[in-house]
Amino acid sequence: MGLRKVVIGGVGLMLFACAAGLPRAASAAECNAFVQLTYVSGPMPAVPGNTLRVRLTLFTGSITGGTLNQLTVKRLRFDLDCSSDSAVGLTCTDDGSVIQYEGNITSTQCFDASSNAVTFADNSAAGNFNPNEVIFTPSANVILGDSTPIAAGCQIEFDVQVASYSNDFNSPDDIEQVGGYKLGPPNHDADCDNGLSTTASQSSSIPLVLPTATPTNTPTSTNTPTNTPVPPTSTPTNTPTNTPVGPTNTPTNTPSPTNTSSAPTSTPTNSPTPCTGPDCCPTGDGGKIPGYCHSNEMNDCLSEVCSYAVPPAGGNVLHPSNTLTCKEGDPNCDFGPAGDGICTFKISLCFNVTDTRFPCVSADKVSRIHFTDPAESHPRTGIETENRDALEAALIGLGGTVTQGVNRSIAFTPSLTTADICTSALLIKVPLIHTGLGLRKGHSAIRDRVFPNASDIHATDRDRLNLICTP
Repeated sequence: MGLRKVVIGGVGLMLFACAAGLPRAASAAECNAFVQLTYVSGPMPAVPGNTLRVRLTLFTGSITGGTLNQLTVKRLRFDLDCSSDSAVGLTCTDDGSVIQYEGNITSTQCFDASSNAVTFADNSAAGNFNPNEVIFTPSANVILGDSTPIAAGCQIEFDVQVASYSNDFNSPDDIEQVGGYKLGPPNHDADCDNGLSTTASQSSSIPLVLPTATPTNTPTSTNTPTNTPVPPTSTPTNTPTNTPVGPTNTPTNTPSPTNTSSAPTSTPTNSPTPCTGPDCCPTGDGGKIPGYCHSNEMNDCLSEVCSYAVPPAGGNVLHPSNTLTCKEGDPNCDFGPAGDGICTFKISLCFNVTDTRFPCVSADKVSRIHFTDPAESHPRTGIETENRDALEAALIGLGGTVTQGVNRSIAFTPSLTTADICTSALLIKVPLIHTGLGLRKGHSAIRDRVFPNASDIHATDRDRLNLICTP
């Protein structure tokens, strides 16, 4: 599959880690640049008030066709917080007063054309929420040679502080960020000396501990005593009637409905049979969707989604779109009964994928998977609960187990290392929206974080699949 090596240590994100490097023009020359976003200190998961130190590392791939085959970096960007309801890329939609910039910039291994050390200035100040996109300008243009490895790349570090939870309804416990450089106008942030310009970015996220998680469970236990008096009330009613028979044993069985509350736990027991091999996806390689990146991915083959309906082409020629649209009742994409007001998408989850469509750097192991959509820890609707249970059941079929830590997730012990392994098919439901004017399109998404190392939140593959149901 090409460049499938050990995962780059500390790679943050997508959908998930997604680094990007895409030349503007097609020619024999190459201009490949990359950015790695990591958090080098600070508690993870975090809570408001915590300070984290961010590192952006600039490095290169193949640069050819130039005089010296060099990349010139004139500026670097970092978006403090991004709304995940929009595409997470430079320049992203501001999530509000969520992350506060704290400055304290340092740089290492950043040099100009004369090998002099370079420092960076910013367009913000400590304590600012705005501008949301902080721009770092070097004291002199940073020069990187052809195939500069990440270990020798230019490193810029600075501090940010978590001020509040994300304003995204679907993921208040997840703050999206992105860093890198992009094309103009008016001027490009980075150019190669072969006449090509490049864009490079990587998105990542800061997971948060939701304080509502504990209180949410408290009312549950409060309801238990509320229900407890009910059985005793009915017990005396039956007791006098059946006194000679000794119905004391009957109430003993009455608490059995209490076990009904454990039903959700048994849902994932319906473990499907997995499939191993490159031909597991019925729609072939063209049906495998790496996720939610802007151009060339680095760690995005750790996890991919197989669509049983042929997905449309994406804006990136390397892989199909990560948005699937289906008309309710269309047998080509709706795998449920027609006329039920629901589009039932059929997918499977694939891991450690041998993907030859782009150079992928993967860990070839999966230790933990967490879904932010559907909300794995706190699903909001009955259908969202069904979708969550279907995803978890599929992963249990691969040997995973449900864990209830800070965030509910699926853990693999030992790590899942089988190449090209997919779950069997599972069904994800997206209902139409009923309004006074009739039916409107419904939309949902599958968003996950796939961790190659259970203790490392940075080296993750983040994926997003958008699902749209039309009347």
